[in-house]
Amino acid sequence: MHVRWHRSTRVPIHAAAAFPAAVAVIVAACDSRELVGPPARSLAPRQAVSAAVDLGTVLLRPPASSSGTDVSRITDQTLFALPESTWVMVHVTGAIDGSANPGCATLPPNYPCPYGPITTSGFDANYPWDGGPASLHAWGGTWDVLPLRGTGGATLGGAVSAVGLRFQRAAGSLYGRPALIASANNNPSGSPTDVASWLLSGAYQVDVKLLPTPMEITAVPLDDSLGTVRYTVSTVEDLKFINPYSVGWWEPAGMIRWSFVVGDSVSSNPYSGGWTWTLSHCDGMRTCDWAPPRQGRMQVAGYVEARDARARGDYVITPGGFSLTCDATVTRGDSIRCEAKATPKPPKVSSWTFVTGDGADTVRRAGALTDSLTWSGIMATGGTVAVTATVKHQPVTRSAAIQVRSRGWTFERNAQHEYREGTGETCLHATPQINYPHGLNDHRLKPVG
Repeated sequence: MHVRWHRSTRVPIHAAAAFPAAVAVIVAACDSRELVGPPARSLAPRQAVSAAVDLGTVLLRPPASSSGTDVSRITDQTLFALPESTWVMVHVTGAIDGSANPGCATLPPNYPCPYGPITTSGFDANYPWDGGPASLHAWGGTWDVLPLRGTGGATLGGAVSAVGLRFQRAAGSLYGRPALIASANNNPSGSPTDVASWLLSGAYQVDVKLLPTPMEITAVPLDDSLGTVRYTVSTVEDLKFINPYSVGWWEPAGMIRWSFVVGDSVSSNPYSGGWTWTLSHCDGMRTCDWAPPRQGRMQVAGYVEARDARARGDYVITPGGFSLTCDATVTRGDSIRCEAKATPKPPKVSSWTFVTGDGADTVRRAGALTDSLTWSGIMATGGTVAVTATVKHQPVTRSAAIQVRSRGWTFERNAQHEYREGTGETCLHATPQINYPHGLNDHRLKPVG
């Protein structure tokens, strides 16, 4: 694994990928991490929201007259005010339908009503673009199209469903209109003219939500001796990892890049910068298995709906490589030794327990040796040993399974006496005795009968 130190800046990730030679790599002895000083950078954008916020719903309706003139003159209407430094997710659903205008039946045969499509072509299901039955724009210092991706009809009776994503850098507004096609007769010699081919009805519903980031990171500890955590990145709701056309076709969807932001008080804002470790062994993957050696937050960068996005996970208090080792398999009656370890400092142990394999009995270590780093004893039955310790101010538990092999000889468990042929002597029978203070499971032998 190659890990590099660098100061996080908001640079388009495809730019970094295109110029790898511009990154100097210093390898010294056994430490392959590169310490890079913080370059000059502009002020990182702050987040307007820390959780998803629904702005509301607006309907985009066709002109009431349905006339060709009114349809051709339809303009954008103001939908919502947008705050600065926030992600805007838009969903467009619904349908604008049309029924044939009865007035067309009385027109002169030379100037009939043309029955063309009601709206522009449908949305592309694989890539966000600026066509489709609904047209959205946003103002935030510049006038930008908000591309939509989705599926659905575009003509008579066609329902639409689309999603769009935008990062609103400066405060502004969202605008929209239905993308309709004027369809009416044209009589250059006089009346009647501009008779609508379709009587339009229905509407497109626009739902807008503000997001702190379009991606989410989840973490699941793998409970191994190294403190490895499985991090998974996913998109919010029905957004998708889609690369812009400027990224090579061979790159995986989203072009995911992982890093870990180190510090005792790292902000949840993925655009706030910080000292980071680049985890190149996880690049391009939706999951990353890694044992954080220090406190901080996992960070991911990638493309969502062809937009350069970032996200940070929950704050990590690392277990510091806390581990428990025991003899995995022993013979009944043999002694075993379990030891708790942590790096760089020994752990502060608070409890030891042993649970039998069938879950029927639990042994808890008590007394002055509770905080010992080791626990030894004679084993009579298999089970699980667990130790809890405080590592970097966090309680962490590790466990180890132990299997106990039979000695290779048997006896009648409930028999009271057994006489060897020709001797008449009583044999010794074993009865398990739990909670003796001398070990994990001090199963002593006692005579029966």
